[in-house]
Amino acid sequence: MLAIHAACEELAQTLAKGRPGGQSAERMRKGYRKYLIGSHVIFFRLQPRDTVEVVRILNQRMDVPAHL
Repeated sequence: MLAIHAACEELAQTLAKGRPGGQSAERMRKGYRKYLIGSHVIFFRLQPRDTVEVVRILNQRMDVPAHL
């Protein structure tokens, strides 16, 4: 869990610097982005007022479309 927390912090810092962060996950859902950390994927959306909404944190082995 510490690695996931650290990845969320790293993602927040990247976004705070004005960089897009992560990769597009538009194939899964409109507006979604993803950030890979080890065997997990953080799915998130950028919201108004510089807000990041973490939608799901899933293991890559899971059936991702079924959980989004």
